[in-house]
Amino acid sequence: MWRPGRRMFTVACILLLLAAAAHNTGFLMMKAAGPEDEKVLDAMKGFHNQMGMGMSPTFLDIFLALAFTMTVLMVALGVLGLVLAASREISNTLLRKIIWLYVLWMAGFTAVGFYYRVPPPFISGIVIEIALLAAALTAKEEKKAAMSASA
Repeated sequence: MWRPGRRMFTVACILLLLAAAAHNTGFLMMKAAGPEDEKVLDAMKGFHNQMGMGMSPTFLDIFLALAFTMTVLMVALGVLGLVLAASREISNTLLRKIIWLYVLWMAGFTAVGFYYRVPPPFISGIVIEIALLAAALTAKEEKKAAMSASA
C-alpha cells in the first residue's frame, strides 16, 4: 500500500473515503434553513412516484436513495483501491491501468459537479483527481524481461 509507485494511489483512495464521509454527513445533517426550504422539502415529501412492485417512494426518498448510493459507491471504490494498492498479487502494470480508470471516473464525477454547479462534488473531485493523476504519473511500470535465446 505504501510501496513506491503505489503511495499516491493510496492517498487518493483515502481522500475518496474522506469525501464519502463528508458526503454522507452532509446528507444526514440536511435540514430546512428557512420557509422556502420547508416548502421544497414538504413538496418532495408529498410527491409519490409509482415505481412498480408496490413501491411508491416520495421524491425525497428517491433523492436520498441516490445520495446514499453515491456514498456507497465512493466507499466501495475507495476500499477496493486500497485493497488493490496493498496487494502484492497485482502487478504494477495492472494497477497503473486501474488508476487510469479511476482518473476517468473521477473526471466524469467532477464534470457532473461542474455542469450542475454543485461545489462539493466539483471541489472534492478536483482534489481527488489531482491525487489520481499524480498516482498515474508516478506509478511504476513493470520491466519487461528480455527474452533469452534459450526460451
